[in-house]
Amino acid sequence: MSSRSAAGQMEGASASGVMSARLFVAECIEQGQKDYASKLQRQLHHDGDGPLDFAVLNMMFDETELELDMGSEGEAAWSVLASHSQITFCSQGQVVDFDAVRAPCVLPTKKAATMWPVLGAGVGGLWPGVTSVDAEMRAVLITCDAGPANIKLLKHLCACLPDSVGLIPTLCAQHRNGNVIERATKLLGILPGCFAVSKTMIQGRGCEPLASVSRKF
Repeated sequence: MSSRSAAGQMEGASASGVMSARLFVAECIEQGQKDYASKLQRQLHHDGDGPLDFAVLNMMFDETELELDMGSEGEAAWSVLASHSQITFCSQGQVVDFDAVRAPCVLPTKKAATMWPVLGAGVGGLWPGVTSVDAEMRAVLITCDAGPANIKLLKHLCACLPDSVGLIPTLCAQHRNGNVIERATKLLGILPGCFAVSKTMIQGRGCEPLASVSRKF
């Protein structure tokens, strides 16, 4: 719901007031997460009397273009980067994990150089991330699409991480596969334009009927 729509449902409220309230709540959530993460690590270290068994950061991020009004910059299509992280600690067999709420961020352009500071900052960020945690095993799990900027960012992260921290990326190929299939079908004229490949491929058996039909020919 937009700030203007929310203000219209409250007597005497304004869009600017609603926006300020949302920003205040967001700041409280981020500060609360930061305090909780620090307290949790201290408590686990105290209970275990030594390094943690393991610390794992699991992040998923994606970028898209949205029509936004950026005030002085005006309304235009902006690159928006959204991410979500889950942090897991283990001490003496006790596993504790929590989800880190991360606010989306508007980027001037989609590049590894602009994405890195956004994904690295805050609770659940990539850097310093689990490198600052005293644990016997540390790992970073990342899920994203196989865009060139993402690949470059992953290479930079791999170069920054010490050898004692594992990095396991999972790349989603459905967008790239969809583009290739759509281009091939248009050039060869063998199938109608394929504009819903991403929706089809998320279904576990979505491609099986097409394969069965193709075998008949």
